[in-house]
Amino acid sequence: MTATLPRGASTSSPGRFAFLRRPGWIGAIVGALAFTAACWLILAPWQFARSAQNDATNAQVNAALHDAAVPVRQYLSTTAQPSGESTYKLVTATGTFDTDHVTYVRLRQDSQGNPVSEVVLPMRLTDGSVLLVDRGYQSFGDIKANVPLPPVPTGVVTVTGRVQADQTDPSNRQPRYEAGLHQAWAVNSTALAGMDGTAGANGKVLLGYIQLAAPSPGVLQEIGMPQTSVGPYFSYALQWCAFGGMALLAIAYFIFREATDPRGPDERDVAYPERSSYPAEIAEATAPAGAVSSVPAVAESPPPSPDPGPGRRKARRAARDGFDRSQLFD
Repeated sequence: MTATLPRGASTSSPGRFAFLRRPGWIGAIVGALAFTAACWLILAPWQFARSAQNDATNAQVNAALHDAAVPVRQYLSTTAQPSGESTYKLVTATGTFDTDHVTYVRLRQDSQGNPVSEVVLPMRLTDGSVLLVDRGYQSFGDIKANVPLPPVPTGVVTVTGRVQADQTDPSNRQPRYEAGLHQAWAVNSTALAGMDGTAGANGKVLLGYIQLAAPSPGVLQEIGMPQTSVGPYFSYALQWCAFGGMALLAIAYFIFREATDPRGPDERDVAYPERSSYPAEIAEATAPAGAVSSVPAVAESPPPSPDPGPGRRKARRAARDGFDRSQLFD
């Protein structure tokens, strides 16, 4: 891809950028432009969006930590899922726990990465609606050992929890009974709070659910709030912007260098003249014993070395190659 300028040619001729029409240069330019476009139009905006989403989540969590609890009906209804702004908001609900319909939501992890299940059950509120309540975690070991759950309070009780929207199972697995337990893979109010067929049929199930917060009655191992942190997304976005700019600067530099300082002829590419005769000592060494050589002795000098050109050309070549091939044998 490096052009070779004939000796004595001027680098200021109008055709000094003709090398850009070569396939190698076209491919390099297109590749650099494509990489820059991907960095600036896809990768950097993606990381900027993740950074903005992370900032919004941090602000939402921080606000929820300082807001006072409000009645659950302020954020949950029977007609629509809770809005994203209401997630993690603290609410209160008054009613009676339905201990006949406890569900274990599988394939969860606690804050230490241990396998656990979330324990959810319906709560029949005093206004007749049904609210799905997430009591928190129970360890996988306790479930396998059939350790009984701490009982929930009986009768009418007021609980405090944080608002969450319904979850969906990517594999679309339906709740089922297994090993004497009602198990599910997602916390979904419609599927779980109305699983007895009465609450769902009457259309009184509140969409969404609440996660009990300590020290609310009935809480197990509390599901903690997300950790707030700046995250690496903004710095990643800046890095992608920098990478795109570096690609443009690199291809521009190589074009400028090739146009203003082309490489001279490489002395390693110069063909040496073929020998027309051999020295007498070689002929004698290859002749049969006792034979008289008819090859006259020829005094030969080493083949002429090509003109290395001006000193600046050799310096330029050394700067480009970094080292000469002969240095490998020093």
